[in-house]
Amino acid sequence: MKRFVRLPEVLASIGVAERTLYDLMRRGKFPRPAKIGKMSVWVEEEIEQWQLDRMAEREAKPNHQL
Repeated sequence: MKRFVRLPEVLASIGVAERTLYDLMRRGKFPRPAKIGKMSVWVEEEIEQWQLDRMAEREAKPNHQL
């Protein structure tokens, strides 16, 4: 079953500031949240996949620059 996570958990999981997260989303480089009423939630599986993709990119680049 897919699990929804709220903003504080997303920030803790990926280790960036809120401003950086919203910048990544604005540039299409991070999954966008869904709305449940006024609450924003992210699909935990999408966050995990985003992390795996970043690690794969790092391994593909010789200088490990993302």
